[in-house]
Amino acid sequence: MVKKFGLLIPVLALLLLTSNAVRSRADGLPGAQAAFVDGQVVLYCQPGTSQNDVNALAAKVNAQQVIPLLLKDCYELILPASSATDAGTLNAVATLKGDPRVRWVGPNKIFHLMASPPTATPNDPYYTNGDQWPLPQINMPAAWAIEKGTANVADIDTGFDNTHPDLAGQYILPGYNSVDGSTNNTPSGTDAANQHGVSTSSIMVAITNNAIGMASICGWGTTKCLGIKAGDANGFTEAALVNASQYVLNVAQQDNIVVVNESLGAPGDPTDTSDPYYQATKALSDAGIIVVVAAGNDSSDNHQTTPAGFTFPNLLTVSALNRNSQLAFYSSFGKVDISAPGGEQTSATDPNGFLVAVNGSYGFEQGTSMAAPVVSGVIALLRSIPAVTPTAAIQAIEQSANHVITGQQQVPDPKYGYGEVDAYQALLRVIGHVEVDSPIGIDNATGLSTDPSGNPPPPVETLKPTFTFGVRNIPLSNINIVIMNPDGTTTPLVTNGTPAAGVTNFSVSGDTTSSYPVYSISFRYAFNTVLASSQITVQITGTPTNPNIPTPQQTVTFNLQPHRFPAGLSLISIPIYESATDSPSGSFRNDIRQILSDPTAVLYSWGIQPTLNSAGQATAQGVYTPTPGTVGASASFTVSGIPASSTPATNPPLGLGFFLKTTASDIYRTYGNYIASQFVNIPLHEGWNLVGDPFPFAVSFNICSFQTPGGNLYSAQQAADAHLILPFIYRYVGGSYQFDTLPQGLLRPWEGSWIYVIPANPNSLSTNYVLTLVVPPTGSISDTLGRSTTANTPSAGGPNNWRLQLVATSGSAVDGHNYIGVSAQQTDPSFTRAPKPPQLMNDISLSILEQGRGVQKEPYAMSLHAPAATQTWQVLVQFANKGTPVTVSWPNVAQIPHNIKLVLTDQTTGQQIDMRTRSAYQFMPAAQETARQFQITASTVSTSGRALITDLFVDPVNSNRAAGAAGFDIRYNISRDANVDIEILASNGRVIGRAQPSRAVTAGTNRAFWNGRDLAGNPVPTGVYMVQLRAVTASGDVTRQTVPLTITR
Repeated sequence: MVKKFGLLIPVLALLLLTSNAVRSRADGLPGAQAAFVDGQVVLYCQPGTSQNDVNALAAKVNAQQVIPLLLKDCYELILPASSATDAGTLNAVATLKGDPRVRWVGPNKIFHLMASPPTATPNDPYYTNGDQWPLPQINMPAAWAIEKGTANVADIDTGFDNTHPDLAGQYILPGYNSVDGSTNNTPSGTDAANQHGVSTSSIMVAITNNAIGMASICGWGTTKCLGIKAGDANGFTEAALVNASQYVLNVAQQDNIVVVNESLGAPGDPTDTSDPYYQATKALSDAGIIVVVAAGNDSSDNHQTTPAGFTFPNLLTVSALNRNSQLAFYSSFGKVDISAPGGEQTSATDPNGFLVAVNGSYGFEQGTSMAAPVVSGVIALLRSIPAVTPTAAIQAIEQSANHVITGQQQVPDPKYGYGEVDAYQALLRVIGHVEVDSPIGIDNATGLSTDPSGNPPPPVETLKPTFTFGVRNIPLSNINIVIMNPDGTTTPLVTNGTPAAGVTNFSVSGDTTSSYPVYSISFRYAFNTVLASSQITVQITGTPTNPNIPTPQQTVTFNLQPHRFPAGLSLISIPIYESATDSPSGSFRNDIRQILSDPTAVLYSWGIQPTLNSAGQATAQGVYTPTPGTVGASASFTVSGIPASSTPATNPPLGLGFFLKTTASDIYRTYGNYIASQFVNIPLHEGWNLVGDPFPFAVSFNICSFQTPGGNLYSAQQAADAHLILPFIYRYVGGSYQFDTLPQGLLRPWEGSWIYVIPANPNSLSTNYVLTLVVPPTGSISDTLGRSTTANTPSAGGPNNWRLQLVATSGSAVDGHNYIGVSAQQTDPSFTRAPKPPQLMNDISLSILEQGRGVQKEPYAMSLHAPAATQTWQVLVQFANKGTPVTVSWPNVAQIPHNIKLVLTDQTTGQQIDMRTRSAYQFMPAAQETARQFQITASTVSTSGRALITDLFVDPVNSNRAAGAAGFDIRYNISRDANVDIEILASNGRVIGRAQPSRAVTAGTNRAFWNGRDLAGNPVPTGVYMVQLRAVTASGDVTRQTVPLTITR
């Protein structure tokens, strides 16, 4: 079926037919709207396609005419009369679609007017009698006092009437007809559909305040309308719309066109980037010409409608409201940016409709076709203000929309978008507007976050924050900024544009001298009263020079909350730098004890020190400074051998990590500032490097880069693949290390992280910096707030890819992020073995010992072997011997494939544990013992078939019950390893006793003992019972066997 863009009128009494083409009707039903023009094809060729190739393409479908459209490489093909049918047109499209010279091809679709049925009849035309209720509903009376309109509009519609008494002189002449290329843009008839363009343009530019007829949005000023006739009551072809869009683009600058109204649409794919209409509309948006389109009148989702479904930056889709600011019954929804009055009537004379010009007079209409030009008119008012950009105009429309009156639960939403357009409030956004841009907080007027993305406001962690404000059309000398104190007093920060004492780094950027100034104010201010958390309220007020404009003001409350470090040992970084002038002492504060209140705090750095290896060769080794346990240890940020971040050089050094030990929880009282807009370079040496997040937001490790001294730049994944680094990033949580593997992992604000640079010679580390970690300023506070504190856990995945977690605990100390297993997918040791970062001090540590890159065995947090029948790992558990038991556990053993037998051997005692039947192993350290080694063996066993139970025998023990302990010895043979439980059943099958809870047994002879007592511990009475043995193999096969047992008392 050939597609046509049309008027989207719910019902048309008559569809006009041309003499040389038949409009295809949707679903073939009488009276259905035309979808496309039979016998016409729109051809969009690849860029630079020659005319000979175009003609060759036309010849493939026997086209009689090739008509170039204004869009480059786009043509309308006229097929012979024999092909002017649905099937013939679609066959031609199919013939051309596969040709490599074709970018897009389709039938000449018809877009339909998004208007109501033709119910308009003459009525009282005056604004003063209330018939034009939509204008006060969008606050036009107040808006006219500010701006009446000078920028021009374009309207792509059915026709325009320059002889109408309220429209004479309101059009840019001579106009344009995009159907035939002429300047005849008058309506093709007197009915409402053919007069549709007259009606939509009258909403925007009908002469206002002339004592006759109707008022309009921009008709009180000098705004004019470029009327482009692109169709008639039958709709609009794609070719005509492409031509119309391109014509606007061609003349927009000379005619001062700032907005295009399109009250039309058709079903279609709004994501089809090869569609000529898509490209033509995109070109308007790209040129800064705002396109306003109607949402549709189908009372249905419009995501598969064009142009309503287009998502260009400078395009707004408008839904229609009734006079109660609720969605009109006919209005489509789904992709909606803004809403506006569109009328909702029950008869042709119902004043609840939208009063418009039509056929030399006036009448009431309804539809999203009426709502769209309301928004187009407001856009023209906004763009009439000097220096207002398209982006600023759209932001003003959206941010000032009334979402309260529409009753929205969320903003934006699929019905109303950002809410009902408010012309007055939108103008206030660009004429006489002030705003608090930072710190992010809660707007006291709306109760909403001032974050542009709507994220919750983050705490302000410096006691000397940076304040930034945006101002439009208010002289700097009329700006006042204060802190509103809890006692009702205010602390002036800026008075009549002049900073107060205590304000530093004051700057103004932008235009402050023109008649329409647009500028930003920035400064810093220190809060010397240090509290753990304070709510600070800042208010900016601007007095406009125009007395008709109310005084704009914004009040924002933010949370001043310095970062708090927990008591004990933490791995930290500092994302705030503090200059000497920021410091309350007037000099660099190099010691963290000058910033914290804990005089016993110790700051441990990790650095490289030259030394000699066992062969007497010069090498380097990583060491902690000061040495752990040193009495009166330093807490300095700057230690010899510890690098400072090279870009920028700051104090404390950004991008570095430290261990901090405190006796109590403490807040970091800094007067520094963030670096949030520039890359930070962190020099790295071979081996372990303790780095930190230099920003107040989380940064994905995967988007960081690594640069060699020669200037070669690698992504994190490329650096790991090239064996420059290991693909792991470590953090310190709850007293133990956790790690993530690329592409997972984050640099987190206020946290330190370990990364490992692979040395060229593992036995002789270089003392030079060999790589630079480049951290981009890319992330968000929401990333930080939304992330779990638990690192990524490697998962089990079949017999050749599994991970067993190992956890060591002693008292409250835990080391739980350790894994052994096998991997068939990844065999590179750099990805299957994660080394353990250097320990500072810990009450418990579990490591897997493997041959390292040098001559020594090294501790690992993860060790994955290649698949084999038997695997062995050596595990070292180190502990502070405090007289408490040490426990080694394996919590995820149930996820390990059933055919893997796991045995733990205590190398000190020789005791072996079946890890399938026990979830943990506990031991009490001997005196002076601080470490114990274990061996874990994983072997593959056969799991097919059931276990065979034979020789089940119950033998009474000590038959003289009264003499002492008595019971029954139960013996049996089993053919394979299994989990076995033994229960005693009464004659009715009820379990009354248990000889053995489920436990693993090995193939061969086994035995158990039952004490002759029931589950409550009482001797069972005389009677006949059954002893039931149940065996479950690793594959899940179950075997049961029972024998009778007679008890006499």
